[in-house]
Amino acid sequence: MLKKLKLKNTNEKAITLIVLIITIIVLLILAGVTIATLTGDNGLIAKATQASEETKKANAKEQVQLATTGSIGKDGNIDIERLNENLEKIDKIGNIPVTGLPALVTVDEEKVIIKENGTSKEAGKWNEIKNSEGEIVITDGITELKIGEYVDYDEQTGATVESYTSEKEETGSSYDQVFNLSSYQYGWRVLGLDEDTNEILLLAEDFIGPDTGGITHPTYDRTYYRFFNNQNVYTNEGEELNKISELYGQGKGSTKARSITIKDINKITGYNPEKANYRQGRYDEYGNEVTFYWDGTDKPYYECSNGVTGSLSRKHDSFSWYDETSKEWKISEKSTTATTENREKVTTLKINYYAYEGNSTGLDTNGTIYKMLFTNSENSASKDLYKGKTDGHMYWLTSSCNEMSFQFVIYNLRSVSNGTVGYGVTPIYYSNQETNLGYSGVRPVISLEADINISGGSGTDEDPYQIK
Repeated sequence: MLKKLKLKNTNEKAITLIVLIITIIVLLILAGVTIATLTGDNGLIAKATQASEETKKANAKEQVQLATTGSIGKDGNIDIERLNENLEKIDKIGNIPVTGLPALVTVDEEKVIIKENGTSKEAGKWNEIKNSEGEIVITDGITELKIGEYVDYDEQTGATVESYTSEKEETGSSYDQVFNLSSYQYGWRVLGLDEDTNEILLLAEDFIGPDTGGITHPTYDRTYYRFFNNQNVYTNEGEELNKISELYGQGKGSTKARSITIKDINKITGYNPEKANYRQGRYDEYGNEVTFYWDGTDKPYYECSNGVTGSLSRKHDSFSWYDETSKEWKISEKSTTATTENREKVTTLKINYYAYEGNSTGLDTNGTIYKMLFTNSENSASKDLYKGKTDGHMYWLTSSCNEMSFQFVIYNLRSVSNGTVGYGVTPIYYSNQETNLGYSGVRPVISLEADINISGGSGTDEDPYQIK
């Protein structure tokens, strides 16, 4: 009996010990779960902190927006003086007075951008603002990069592809055109900021031509990239230029590369085609909707949405156009039944061509931005290539347009030439199916990582800013 009692007592102790161990294990598991719930990237503490930060940012943005909205005058524009008065009323406000828009202000150390249209947004690491001199600068709050300044980007550091062949099938040219990475010997300049990605954009200081297969300019002894008789160049807006540019986007800090566009140019110059009234009242007015007809002749008759009528002066046995709805080229053969009394409709086209000289937008022809966009590079190596000439910068833009002339409709790829945005020697296809050889240079744009660190240097070509 005594032996049974002892055995029972021993069993109870063993059970109690097991229960205790299990309890401890359960408590440790619960503690671990609790700690994991509270800590870590997705923990309650992190989420609470994140929510607090987001609330702080939203509050800063709201206060700035209210101040901005209350500063709009009767003319619909923001009164800078009134804006500063309203901003001063915000607790823990910084970076004021504002001297121009866009501007960067802080509320309790939270950065907010006031855009030119009066809206406010949370600032990224890099922000495009105007300084007290009215110059556009890109800043992270410490470093300020002005448009046109130099950054020491090396397109060859880390590169794995050394050349690119632009095949003749893509361009309509008679030859393949080959670009070699090592041939580009010039610098890279600040073009602006991509607001969607918060990436700094760098523009090749000089335009680039192919090493083989291009066309040599008779005056400047320089090889240009050419398009010839290829409708696809118009429909895809010169996509081949982007593929060429990718060759130069392999350097340290780059995320991608593309060709420069008309939007890049307009952003810097301030040109707004919707408000410029280009060729207003004429048959070739920007935005004109033009309907073409066969009228019994080989010179198509047209009626414009602005009231202008007339006939094209160039002979058309057929009329060719790009149909924006079906995304295909179409041809209408000359009608054998149409008359001046019974015209037969061909199509309606919306004209989207415009051109302007860089100095017509107020740019100083001796200033950094004008020289960067509209004149050839002034460094000694480039001067040698251009025989000492610094005028006549010519490069393609990945932007198509159609223009109506008194002879026919011209299908172009835009370019910059001799200080003018539009096209120079670049028409490539016509409504009567005549063709042309267009030639210009390629000008790549590099995107730098959004969290890139740039410091050191003075931004000149001799002492560029350094990528860290």
